[in-house]
Amino acid sequence: MLFEDLFYPGNPARRQQVSDLKAEIKGYVTKYRNQWNRLVNLLNKAFTDIKDEKYHGIHFKVLTRDVEIDITAFGKGNTLYTPSLG
Repeated sequence: MLFEDLFYPGNPARRQQVSDLKAEIKGYVTKYRNQWNRLVNLLNKAFTDIKDEKYHGIHFKVLTRDVEIDITAFGKGNTLYTPSLG
């Protein structure tokens, strides 16, 4: 128990709620990244298989950021989320 919990008895419950929401967000971001990468791989294969020169060289990059680092940085007040593209 933290000292401040004596004066604000609702803090432990709020901390748990924040922790639960953080885990939920992490799950959504991980799911988004995995689905994005799956679709990018399908698109890249499709563009590779096309013989038309108009589409030659089109290549999408997969998302490679570590979700835990991004969630932690966002929780520390960094409001600008800029995912790295490969």
